Amino acid sequence: MILLYRDPLSATTTDAPLDQWQFPLTLRVENLPRHGGQISLPGGELQQGETAWQAALRESKEELGICPADVVQLGALSPSYVFVSNYRVTPFVAFTLPKPLWQPQESEVAEVFEMSLQHLIDPENVKVPLQQRYGISFHTPCFLLKNRRIWGATSLILAELLAAIRVAAADSKFDKKSP
Repeated sequence: MILLYRDPLSATTTDAPLDQWQFPLTLRVENLPRHGGQISLPGGELQQGETAWQAALRESKEELGICPADVVQLGALSPSYVFVSNYRVTPFVAFTLPKPLWQPQESEVAEVFEMSLQHLIDPENVKVPLQQRYGISFHTPCFLLKNRRIWGATSLILAELLAAIRVAAADSKFDKKSP
């Protein structure tokens, strides 16, 4: 889940209103069998009888201490298959009015940090570096945040959110000349 919330104190300038809109990312603990030490969005495996949205809410509560009653779903992004974990990921975009107080689950989350939508849309923060994983070198697109590389499935999800923001920004109702 990409959980948006507004933090007016985080805006660097009045010309960058997207600085006010933040979302959490987590650094997963190193000893997890899949994706340990990687940066991710809250989420996880479906439990029996659960919808993807219900799983996103449950995982956000478990991993970050988010109260599900405070979360409003805005929509879903495209489902994608993650080869390493053999999961089909269905990402959701949601928002909450109160700025959350993170309560990370220590067994899964090593650290919680935040990214603004302004940071996400800045082309300076998108790179395609050489990565090494399991003895293999490859180039992969990633987002940079505080000397960290956000890549893999998380990067794909954020790239789709970025594309949606760009489409919305091109819409005339977002034009500064419009009332």
